Amino acid sequence: MSNSKVRTINGLMKHLRDNGVEIRGSKEKQQLINFGYYHGYKGYRCFQSVPRVMIPFTNFKEIVATIEYDGELKTILYPKLMFVETALESIVCQKIVEITGSTTFNSMMNTAIQNYNRFDPWSSSNADRAKKQKDYFDLKKQLEGNIAKAYTNKLPKITHFIESTTLELPIWPVFELLTLGEVQKIVQYSILPVRNAVSNVFGIGVNIDSRRHYLGNMINQLRFLRNAVAHNDVVFDVRFKHNQAPNNVYRIFQSFGGLSSFQCNNIFDYFVILAWFMKKLGCSKTEIKTFLNAYKKATDSYMKKVPPSIQNIVIPNNYSSMVSTVISNL
Repeated sequence: MSNSKVRTINGLMKHLRDNGVEIRGSKEKQQLINFGYYHGYKGYRCFQSVPRVMIPFTNFKEIVATIEYDGELKTILYPKLMFVETALESIVCQKIVEITGSTTFNSMMNTAIQNYNRFDPWSSSNADRAKKQKDYFDLKKQLEGNIAKAYTNKLPKITHFIESTTLELPIWPVFELLTLGEVQKIVQYSILPVRNAVSNVFGIGVNIDSRRHYLGNMINQLRFLRNAVAHNDVVFDVRFKHNQAPNNVYRIFQSFGGLSSFQCNNIFDYFVILAWFMKKLGCSKTEIKTFLNAYKKATDSYMKKVPPSIQNIVIPNNYSSMVSTVISNL
């Protein structure tokens, strides 16, 4: 049994004041109730998880400003993440049909996804082939789980085919069930001709990506952000980042934006990734510019609400000029 003292809201306010964070009055009390002590103060006071940097909040207004800034970033990011996710589902589905003639779920799994006997020419070792077979089984189990859940929930586009005596389940309703992470796995695990066709859509030349792995890595950079945004987790300090892409992938985004460096170590880098996808998917320069300027506007507003001691931790150096640089390179 825990020995920690259970605190009331008034007690939590006193605890904050005792730890150097000024908080008083009914308005800030209600904000603490609404945001939650553990999700709000505890959740936002540490900038990232590794390395662990404590944000030097001195009053509750700064915490509220940070929470609201994080929320505004998610509001800007969400529709673009959904746009990219939907476009990827459509493109990958179409290319599988075109390259393999796989129009049903079973035929996709039997022709478009690598396994022990369908593998890249350089993946000839038994260990590599066994790994591909395991990946195949894992993906098949995951996708069949999605189908089973949709059937249990009586989703018409699934039940119509499952309960038919003459029709097989096509791949298009299966793709509509996918998360961005599952799209990434299909791209990563698909046979080389499919990966090549999808990579070509995004202008990734075989001369720089002969094994056609870069697009999977690019999608992988977005999937944890997508999950964090969808589940209202903290994003402003990129604590959601779980993976590192090859430097050659980062150089593509760096060159696209005309930036001096790029490592996905700040949230603006993820805006750049989405801007890259938007451009490849035919979005206008005006739309991309509006998207990037929305980041700048939100950050400008936040900068006015917090002191330099917080700005210097949370906001990338020269963020305004970085936005201008990326826009000028569109």
